[in-house]
Amino acid sequence: MVENLWVTELGVEVEDIPMSHLYGAYIHQHGLILLNDRLAPIQRRSTLMHELGHAFYGHTESTARTEREASEWAARQLIPCCEFDRLSKLYDNPVAVASELGVLPRDVENYVGWLQRLELLKMA
Repeated sequence: MVENLWVTELGVEVEDIPMSHLYGAYIHQHGLILLNDRLAPIQRRSTLMHELGHAFYGHTESTARTEREASEWAARQLIPCCEFDRLSKLYDNPVAVASELGVLPRDVENYVGWLQRLELLKMA
């Protein structure tokens, strides 16, 4: 799975622990990703990829910008562009597209947000 390759590539450790209010966290100083041990498999995968996005960018704090960057990075890793293009023509609903792709609707929404920002940059 792609997330295991990124764990190795980025040299981070991943621990599943009890967490009451968070899905996950990235602790840059220790190269450590903590995941809530109660996540469903699809939530765990999405959260792990999001936290790997923080590791990829070397984020040291949580801001609106770093959260968006990590979320969009995760979506790009989880969603093959050709599959997204095909499914988005079949369905006008991110939930349906997400179901077909085996990702969370938030991943589809983040992917769409990234595409929209990309289009704006091309127009500038």
